[in-house]
Amino acid sequence: MKLSVCHYSFHRRWKEENWTLERLCEEVKVLGVNAVDFHAGLIGEIEGAVEKAKSALAKSGIELSGFSLSTNFNLEDQQTYNEMIDRTLKWMRVAVEVGASVSRIFGGTLKNRLSVDEKTKNDAFKRVIDALGILVKEAEKLGLVLAIENHGGLPCTAEEQVYIIEAVNSKYLRATIDIGNYMACGQEAVEGTRIASRYCAYVHIKDFKKKPDPSL
Repeated sequence: MKLSVCHYSFHRRWKEENWTLERLCEEVKVLGVNAVDFHAGLIGEIEGAVEKAKSALAKSGIELSGFSLSTNFNLEDQQTYNEMIDRTLKWMRVAVEVGASVSRIFGGTLKNRLSVDEKTKNDAFKRVIDALGILVKEAEKLGLVLAIENHGGLPCTAEEQVYIIEAVNSKYLRATIDIGNYMACGQEAVEGTRIASRYCAYVHIKDFKKKPDPSL
């Protein structure tokens, strides 16, 4: 396993100090880490992204561990949904041109997911699965693995990750295991990791500190 720093770990300083990809790579290098995961959502513009990313990597001498995509497919408006798929396809091509073999990807946001009714939840999962079904066809052509993270509620538990992966049924859709995010659905990291590990292509490590619920 290779140690890498996620671009998003610096998202506050990235915005406040107007960082470039070159600055990001230098900061990662100072930490003694030799790989970085770029994040499409922070880069922002597709135009020129390949050149900027390649230049930053070349100047710093560090490697690219992955290319994360900011995605949310739980969109009821059909035009917005199609635009999200189209933009994701474009970023996938950028990721491959830069040299990524894996892209961390999100299914979507589901607010109040622990109390949402079954129909709303099932409809949301269907939108995610349908979108990923389109994306994996391009991923196969590109040789890019999409690693879906348990983030935003779609999916959240490891069982939901496995459900989506098996529903799409492509070796180009695998799991990002984020050991902290399982807790958002009340699942212990060890348990979530155990369940989703057979599909793991990427690991995103963060930690949380448990606090008692003051309402109880």
